[in-house]
Amino acid sequence: MAELSKRAGVSRETIHFYLREGLLDAPHKTSRNMAWYDDGHLQRILLIKRLQQEKFLPLGVIKNLIRDGKALSTDGDVDFFADLITLDARRGASKSEIPPPLEPAMVSEAARYAEERGWLRSRDVLREPSEERVLAAVAEAFTLDLDARSFALADMESCVAHLQRLVRDETGVLVARLLGSGDLRATMEAFRTSRPAVSRFIRAYRASLVHRIVEEALTDLDRAANQRIDSLAVPLSPGARAAAGVDAERDRLASSGALLRVRARLEMGVGDLDRLGELVGSGGDAGDAEIELYRTLGALRAGDAPGAHARVHSIIAGLEREDAYVDALAGTLGLVALVGHGPDFAGSRIALAAAPLRLLERAIAAAPDATERDRAFTLYLTARSFLALPPIAGRRATGVAHLEALLSLVEGKTTIETAGDALHLTQNAHLLLADAFEATDPLRARAHRDRARAIG
Repeated sequence: MAELSKRAGVSRETIHFYLREGLLDAPHKTSRNMAWYDDGHLQRILLIKRLQQEKFLPLGVIKNLIRDGKALSTDGDVDFFADLITLDARRGASKSEIPPPLEPAMVSEAARYAEERGWLRSRDVLREPSEERVLAAVAEAFTLDLDARSFALADMESCVAHLQRLVRDETGVLVARLLGSGDLRATMEAFRTSRPAVSRFIRAYRASLVHRIVEEALTDLDRAANQRIDSLAVPLSPGARAAAGVDAERDRLASSGALLRVRARLEMGVGDLDRLGELVGSGGDAGDAEIELYRTLGALRAGDAPGAHARVHSIIAGLEREDAYVDALAGTLGLVALVGHGPDFAGSRIALAAAPLRLLERAIAAAPDATERDRAFTLYLTARSFLALPPIAGRRATGVAHLEALLSLVEGKTTIETAGDALHLTQNAHLLLADAFEATDPLRARAHRDRARAIG
């Protein structure tokens, strides 16, 4: 084997692999530890290398051609498989596509990552040249700084799923053309000639889509602003408020000299934002972040978006103590104030949304330790914000899950802190779920809307 390895220019591991896979016939055993490889073994290995390097054929195809006795034929089978399977591989990689040399440890880490996700076959299998290029691309991502690496790998994962479908569809077009024409050479020539135009189209259309989808996302974000304010403002009906004893509780708090924050939470709890605005607008509790957020809400409803934008982001910057409800309210208003009133440059507006979103995530993390009332409102506010984001933001499923958790927490209860809180949250959760399912499950949406309407 040592002599065969030297003359063929392959490793002993490669020879063992070819033997296991049936690409090479078993050698003649001369003793327990000795085997004889003849010139046929050498020529077979050289043939395999040539089909890989010149025709770019994968080993599975080479094995079938050898089994069928067509690896050396001139009837077009080899060229057909080379054209069909390798697509543009015969053109090779451009200089810009060749990554710099990488450390072996980095390549090993990248290989393990790619194998775990099915992007590469196991390292126990001899990889094709195309797989080596895949490995080089993944390994290059591993050399980037942490943020860039995370983005690159997430982008690759998304690409894999969509490229699998794309390549299947593309191959289907080719095979359908072959079956329809019956002219192998003409079809393959048309396929080969079309590749540069298709490749340029894919690059250009991808760039066009990125621009278009970002613009659509920003339009959706703008459209969602008023929806979020209106959703927050859906109050209980007078009948529901009376049934919940809201007016009596309001009088009790006023006569007992309750803190402004306590009285404001009652109005917030039942969705009476007009009364909330009157209450906090009269002054008091200066510097209290929660009260300042209620005043910001009033500014937004009054149309003072620029002032609200500056105020809410100032409050967000000063929030250090984790408070689930205050974080959720600040994050929600931060998104509302940003939309349509922040910087005109799309990238800056998206970047400024990061701080409110981090607050919403922090609110959810702190919610289990909050009071039942604060936990319920945290679920509601974060869900409403997530559902108002463009679908491309990927928060829709989380928003629905938060609303379902909220209903499990409050539905049917006579009180959280007041009976009005539970009724108001239940009503609004059903309204938001109705909107969320309107396009995909109209019957489910109608059921949620009916349950909201029954509350009053």
